Amino acid sequence: MTTGTESPAAVRRLQSTEPCTVCANGAPVTIKDRLVAVPDIPDYLSCAQLDQLVPMFFPDKSSQECKMIQATGSLCGCPKTGDCQFCSSSKLEFPDRELTFLASSFGGIAPTCE
Repeated sequence: MTTGTESPAAVRRLQSTEPCTVCANGAPVTIKDRLVAVPDIPDYLSCAQLDQLVPMFFPDKSSQECKMIQATGSLCGCPKTGDCQFCSSSKLEFPDRELTFLASSFGGIAPTCE
């Protein structure tokens, strides 16, 4: 229930039943010390920091932003979901395909579909 004085972000958090998580299955990241670049943030964040911040800033698990975060969750040790939005299909036909265009966003590490 809202009182009408909450910020728009607070209202979104109250309305959402499932916040976004780095790992699509809701599990914590396993490579906590890996550094990743996040758009609009000047410094790299560790996967552990990202794991703590994502639910606060992305309260809706079904949002497009959340899906993009989860699509790269394997960089932080998240289990594979079998759904790679950057690859040829949801079936991992090319699991080792490097997504070099994302390397600058992930500390020079090019993620793969797997």
